[in-house]
Amino acid sequence: MSDGPHDVARLLARGVRALGVQTAFGMPGGDSLPLIRALAAEGVRFVLVRDEASAGFAADASAQLTGVPGVCVSTLGPGLANLAGGVAGCTLDRAAVLAFTSRYRTDQLGTYTHMMLDQTKLMEGTGKGWMRLTAANAAGELRRAVALAQAGRPGAVWIEVPTEVAQAATQAEVLPPPPAPSPVDADEAIASLVASWERPVILVGFPGRHAGIEALSDRLRAPVLTTYKAKGALPEGRGWSAGAAGLSPVADAVHRTLIDRADGLLLVGWDPVELRDHWLPGWGDVPVVALDAHAPTDLPTTLAAVHVGPLAAATASLRGGASGWSLDEVAAHREAHGAVFAERSFGPASVVRAVQGAVDGVPEVVVTLDVGAHRITASHVWCCERPDTLLQSNGWASMGYGLPAALAAAAHGRPAVALTGDMGLQMVLGELGTAREIGGTVVVVALLDQSLSLIELKQERLGHPSEGVRFANPNLPRLAEAYGAHGVVVDSADSVRAAVADALHRGGLSLIGVRFDPAPYRAQM
Repeated sequence: MSDGPHDVARLLARGVRALGVQTAFGMPGGDSLPLIRALAAEGVRFVLVRDEASAGFAADASAQLTGVPGVCVSTLGPGLANLAGGVAGCTLDRAAVLAFTSRYRTDQLGTYTHMMLDQTKLMEGTGKGWMRLTAANAAGELRRAVALAQAGRPGAVWIEVPTEVAQAATQAEVLPPPPAPSPVDADEAIASLVASWERPVILVGFPGRHAGIEALSDRLRAPVLTTYKAKGALPEGRGWSAGAAGLSPVADAVHRTLIDRADGLLLVGWDPVELRDHWLPGWGDVPVVALDAHAPTDLPTTLAAVHVGPLAAATASLRGGASGWSLDEVAAHREAHGAVFAERSFGPASVVRAVQGAVDGVPEVVVTLDVGAHRITASHVWCCERPDTLLQSNGWASMGYGLPAALAAAAHGRPAVALTGDMGLQMVLGELGTAREIGGTVVVVALLDQSLSLIELKQERLGHPSEGVRFANPNLPRLAEAYGAHGVVVDSADSVRAAVADALHRGGLSLIGVRFDPAPYRAQM
């Protein structure tokens, strides 16, 4: 029932609050002020970020942590252009996000060009879709935007609110979201084919992380490989978990030896957006069955069978036959894979293990990874007990993701540890101020090698000189002090573990720089 007259901005705010949205991220402009006011009136917290791209990344993380669409807000023109990078990340990292942006008055289009560009092209190129609201269509278009953002492979949908529409009166009410799809078992032919395999291997992508993978692997007695974003689909480091795959050709060559022994591959939400091109040859003649929420069109192989529908119901209906795998074989595979990340010096894998040593046992902690060479190492070394505890940008693979994602965790009351490279940190330094304003516990661990190490490694392998990849770092303790944070620089596993543990115990904002040896990267990727 309506509680009286309202405008379109209030309708939109009521709509997102009805979805369960608690927090929106963005940077205001004059034309977005009605929506920001309406969000506050509906009890949706607006977090002011220092750069609109960070709002997109934070909305991505928020969607993953809460299970409801993320929300980000920008003004028109330059605000939209800055937000576009974050929105593209939501789309390629499969996060259902509503991106609200503004537009000048419709009757001024073509005559008033200050701050304006062709917003339509930017929206079309970075989101799953876009819609321009009117007072008459706002309720229906919001409902459509939610459905589109969540359908198939989730992603971001732009909602453009012209200036005169935001404050236009409307009698429309929030429309309920469309019903969730009903459970659907895998059909008998697929179940029979999977049961006939003697050495199946399960490959799990981000959409399959909540699809009952641990129970499935126990029934099939099959090793499981996950993409980086699907880590935690089953407890890692034991049982049928064989590790993560996707970006390191060295580590993935070890995983290929496992796949080469398989007589069938079961793909559960396996998404090529997370894979580098060394996976493109596919898997030869081994039969492949794909379970997905949408019909897959970009898998690098011929499929023996496809099931489209809710994944948990499909996996629950599968049973195994006489598996030829043993847990000892999978343990030996994990050992071979782990040997890639053995280090004689204090290298990146040693840093990651030290951070995990401090984090394990901390209730509800969320760890985020920024993009860089350290992320590839961390994605193989870090062990997740459950999904959605290690957040990263993988399909979009954008630097600058780690700290904004940690902000989202803090905004939802979760302690957060952001593991970032030093350049990734410099790209979003202003968000340290956002972290202070949000409150809670945010621990930023920056690996200090003063290089874009992954790019420098590529230069080295191409026989190119090291150019355009070296840089200087600020004094991190003084930088932390300027933001009212605790700052320290350390250089050993014990000191990393102690510094992170102290920061989590102390609470608030901490900045920990880690000096380490980057040379082991050469053997790890």
